[in-house]
Amino acid sequence: MNAILSICPVLGCGKVTSGGRCPEHRRVEYLRRYAKDRSLRSSRALKAMREAVARHGRCERCGAVSDLTADLPGGGWHPEDWRAYVVLCRSCHGTLDAVRAKRKGRATRKFIA
Repeated sequence: MNAILSICPVLGCGKVTSGGRCPEHRRVEYLRRYAKDRSLRSSRALKAMREAVARHGRCERCGAVSDLTADLPGGGWHPEDWRAYVVLCRSCHGTLDAVRAKRKGRATRKFIA
């Protein structure tokens, strides 16, 4: 049975694949995700996140007290100081991530010729 061929979804690549990203971009995506995952495994960063949730005790946007997570306002790597985190409930965190994704999408479209 023949596989259906498609084009790598990364803008500007154009390589033909058997589905999904080309091997080069598949590896780049894997390394990006792995680096982020590895930073979360830092025991000091996790301790700081837990400490931020414990000290705040409520969502900083809506005041909910259950299902709390720690978020970095600017994204990026996870520092080891609990003061850098914003404590949000799962609902507010999802809303904030959706807004960030929209902004990021708009920013990348501006530079495409």
